[in-house]
Amino acid sequence: MSSPVPQTIRLRVGSRYENIELVQAVLDEVLEPLEIDEESSYWMGIALREALTNAMKHGNKLNPRRESRSAWR
Repeated sequence: MSSPVPQTIRLRVGSRYENIELVQAVLDEVLEPLEIDEESSYWMGIALREALTNAMKHGNKLNPRRESRSAWR
């Protein structure tokens, strides 16, 4: 059986806190078929949420017209 080819997921959202939930939902959907344990999934979500929060608040000053970007494999 061959290994799945890693794909990069890239998302761009406006710098609004409610968009963090959207990105979290995408991460959850990506992780589900990979059968990653619950604790690891939890900490990946925390890291993603923290990174997006910092980008939106400190980098983009919560300007919804500025995009916050995330990418993961």
